[in-house]
Amino acid sequence: MVLRDNQLRWLEHGTHLYPGVVINGETFRGQVNPDNILEAVCESFTDMPRYCKTWLKKEGIVVEDGISNFALGLIIFGLLVVNLMIVIAYRAYLNKEIK
Repeated sequence: MVLRDNQLRWLEHGTHLYPGVVINGETFRGQVNPDNILEAVCESFTDMPRYCKTWLKKEGIVVEDGISNFALGLIIFGLLVVNLMIVIAYRAYLNKEIK
């Protein structure tokens, strides 16, 4: 029973391929070393512990919180305005060419 369950888990996660490790249901294969595993564990936290932030900063891995929703909305709005201006200018150019 235990061996069958273990075999099913191996087949499900692909850990029978060497080397491999499963963290939070996600299989990591290839160049697996302690630093890669610690980075994967730290990145899996919703609210990253202070140790992880310190370690990632020491290793030169940038941890960004991302941009705010307001900034993202502002960027999208700006891109829409620029695209609208391009379409208007192109239509004006085509109207001149037709006449």
